[in-house]
Amino acid sequence: MGRVEDILSWTRKKSAPFTVLLIISLIASSIVFWLTRMQGMDQLMLSTAAPSRVWTFLTYPWANWPFGGGLSLSCFVFLLIWLFQVGTTIEREIGTPRFMLVWFGSTLLAGVFMLVGANLLHLNALIGSPYLPESAVTVVWCVRNRTSVVNLFGFLPLTGYWLGWATALINLFLYGASAPQMGVLACLHLIIFALYAADKFPFWQYGPGNATYGSSRRIKVNEKEATTRGQVRYDQSYFDEVKRRETERAEQERLRKLFGE
Repeated sequence: MGRVEDILSWTRKKSAPFTVLLIISLIASSIVFWLTRMQGMDQLMLSTAAPSRVWTFLTYPWANWPFGGGLSLSCFVFLLIWLFQVGTTIEREIGTPRFMLVWFGSTLLAGVFMLVGANLLHLNALIGSPYLPESAVTVVWCVRNRTSVVNLFGFLPLTGYWLGWATALINLFLYGASAPQMGVLACLHLIIFALYAADKFPFWQYGPGNATYGSSRRIKVNEKEATTRGQVRYDQSYFDEVKRRETERAEQERLRKLFGE
């Protein structure tokens, strides 16, 4: 009990409990399927052969078995480390409920696009990996941190802008290896969440409150045209933008330390 309480206390201090518990659950499910030799994993996988399993639209990220070789295990570990970095950042920015909506919303949308599209195109699909929702989380972070530099694999510097495009290309080629149409379907949910991160939906804003993304606004003290600096004050969006840039710089420094100079 003491160890569990320590973990829960640590997740609360990180202000990102869902991200931490999400990573723990992904690791746990992978170990369970490894020990049971993948028994029951098909019940969580999204498949065109079993469209009646509606719960699989949300469970397929946990239908993962990364122990097929050193490369797959390394990719899984890297995915978890990256998910921790960007997930905790986003969850602290928008809060746990909104980040849960991002994760499960991207899981559901990607699953619907993939399965419905595969059925319409008369293609077979079998999906079991956390990469689709994780790629959406990555794109959200990239849109919010377009100028931050990440040294991918420790030697390839990419700004958030180009990392977002690289993520889309990975989806395109990874899921389109057998059928190019599936690669296109795997990118559709990324478009929606990129627009969400850029505050393009008036009914679905990125952060708490009515923050304006990418620009600062000024409010005049009175109806007359303000002509001096003392007659102008900044509204909350200006301070949100300042905070966003400070967070971006701090995030850039943290990622440099994580992935090396």
